[in-house]
Amino acid sequence: MTKAQPKTGTVYRVTWDNRPLRVIGFDGHEVFYDCKIEDGGDWLLAGSSQRRCHFYRTSPSVFFENATELEHIPLSPEEHRLFRPDLPLRTGRYPSISWADLNLPGYDDCRAILMQDSTPKDIIPCNKLLLVPAGPKGGFRKGVPVEADNGENFSALELVWKAQHIQNAVFSRNSEGIGLYRLGSEAGLPSYYIGEYMDMAGLLRD
Repeated sequence: MTKAQPKTGTVYRVTWDNRPLRVIGFDGHEVFYDCKIEDGGDWLLAGSSQRRCHFYRTSPSVFFENATELEHIPLSPEEHRLFRPDLPLRTGRYPSISWADLNLPGYDDCRAILMQDSTPKDIIPCNKLLLVPAGPKGGFRKGVPVEADNGENFSALELVWKAQHIQNAVFSRNSEGIGLYRLGSEAGLPSYYIGEYMDMAGLLRD
């Protein structure tokens, strides 16, 4: 039994899928990967610049166990722009706060509750992205574009504040913690889904 080492842009043959898969990003919890539309066709990410794209993901242990490296295809400038490897894969995670708890009149009220738990240090280096809320019966609702107040980047606190407005307008969730997770891209903008402290895919262990 062999275990491959992760490399962004490298194409692997895996035991659990009959298609070659290409790593587009990873960390210790998740591997984000791409596949081809058909044999000899384009990679899905390459053709998604003007449409909605949700990234495939799985755990490193599943992806790399018995994986065979086939070739290396660096991300093109367009693929790099769509995936945005400089963005955090998850941010604004608080284990003991509900989205319903943050349904408050002002930013300072929200910030005071968040600061009691912890202060996320993330800076999200883009000035516009999509936040995708959850519906009352599960699944995703339409993403809502948000812009950074300073015109350059978001702090995690600012993004959580904007996310609670969007989520509570759709469905005021008594969630098990809160968190924002990279989902994909849409019309060239990065998207994050509005979730709980643990991710929907069940890949986190903390």
